[in-house]
Amino acid sequence: MNTAEVYQGDFSGATDRARGSIAATTQTGENNDSIVIQNISGPSVSGSAGQNVDVIQFGDNNVSSVVQAGIRDAQQVDVLQSGNNNLSRVEQSDTADSAPAGGNLVNVAQFGDVNDSFVDQKARTATASVTQRSTGPVPGAPRLDQPDYLGSDAAVRSNYSRLVQNGTGAYAAVVDQDGTGNRSDIAQTATSGASLASVTQDGLFNNSAVLQTAAATANVIQAGPYGDNDSFVEQRADGASAFVTQNGGFSTDGALDPSNESLVSQFDDATATVTQTGSQNLSNIQQLTGSNGSFATVVQTTDPVGIGNSAPKNESFITQAALSTAYVEQIGQSNVSRVTQNGAGATSGFGFANVLSTSSRRGMPNTTRNTHGPMSPTTAARIVSG
Repeated sequence: MNTAEVYQGDFSGATDRARGSIAATTQTGENNDSIVIQNISGPSVSGSAGQNVDVIQFGDNNVSSVVQAGIRDAQQVDVLQSGNNNLSRVEQSDTADSAPAGGNLVNVAQFGDVNDSFVDQKARTATASVTQRSTGPVPGAPRLDQPDYLGSDAAVRSNYSRLVQNGTGAYAAVVDQDGTGNRSDIAQTATSGASLASVTQDGLFNNSAVLQTAAATANVIQAGPYGDNDSFVEQRADGASAFVTQNGGFSTDGALDPSNESLVSQFDDATATVTQTGSQNLSNIQQLTGSNGSFATVVQTTDPVGIGNSAPKNESFITQAALSTAYVEQIGQSNVSRVTQNGAGATSGFGFANVLSTSSRRGMPNTTRNTHGPMSPTTAARIVSG
């Protein structure tokens, strides 16, 4: 039986505010648990002291929940869970952060068994890192195949991670998942500053959803022996970049036919690069509302020898405004590609589309099409099909 609870109150009136507050818990074996709540307001005198929490749990039914509030400058949480039923929630709040190093920091490491992990940060600047390893219960357990941002119906047991970063500054979120179920939702809703989201998934099912506001970069890498990848990136500010790499594996069992998919939605002056290897690639990049100066690259490759029994397909749809460039390369199986470039209100515009499609299925024609909008009279296209 392990249980530990630590409460620390409001020390806003304390005369010695340079020390911050520290809570540390180590639990080994059996029914672990651990709750730490710290509620300290008022910045430290030195501007560098904060609230620090360390939780270590070895074996059995882990849990752990850390809640921090107040504005005692930088807040840091480190959680290590090794073995068995894991979980871990962390919440932080420091919207008036003034620490020289900047912001809040969360590190969560879960090694073995049924992971999960939620991090919610509200601060001017924040960094969160989540590492999950498991060979746990899925595929027998229920799970979501299509994540809906940070929806409540997340029935994935064995990996799953959720990060929410919200405030006025720069954010960084790094998620590394290796095991069976995977799935990761990241929402970075900053009103200013640059954000980074990095997701690496290796397992049976993958899935990833990234939502970013303000200038942002998203890196998503998905792979696995089954590798039922999925990925959705939505970036709602100018100058964003998205890089997605998906490897569906090469299952020869039709029931485990790998299926990449990637959807990217961006605004002005954006860059999207999608590379997909495996069967049933689909991409669908939309660089929306006046997405002038945007660039999209899609490379899709399928090996017809190891793709299973389902009808394979490469598909890629790109929609852009004027002054944009699209490059699509499709190799293997029945390719389809459509590029639509519209002037989006510009008096004159220029767009360029370069499409290379090569089918490995004899007698099955490629389909390529480029549509130029009414306000982009100088749009050009280069299409090669084989």
